[in-house]
Amino acid sequence: MLILVFKFIPTMFNRTNNSLNGAPNEQAKGEWLVVVYRGEIVQWFDSGVDATYTVKGNVGDLTIEVKDGKWHVSKVDCLNHNCEKMGWVDADSILPIQCIPNGIYIYISYLQMQFKIKIIFI
Repeated sequence: MLILVFKFIPTMFNRTNNSLNGAPNEQAKGEWLVVVYRGEIVQWFDSGVDATYTVKGNVGDLTIEVKDGKWHVSKVDCLNHNCEKMGWVDADSILPIQCIPNGIYIYISYLQMQFKIKIIFI
């Protein structure tokens, strides 16, 4: 059996007021990622650089940990913690991390976004 998986990461960039605000000029070691809050890009980070970032949302703080080309929400102030439960994601993950109560979305940046096809043989 052959399964084709088409991957296109959805973005909110059509809805942001500052689609290039603070866009990095240098080449990322991994992937450039953006954190969007209330339609604004509030943070850029490189998935190839191990680091921790904290952003403020509607309910409280959200902390993103980046390690070995992957990222996850390591701590969040909200009631359901669903974004933490998503676990580690990377460039091949289908869904972006979303914290609905905080209104925070973490996407691979459109600067490197491309349509990908994976072929899976079962």
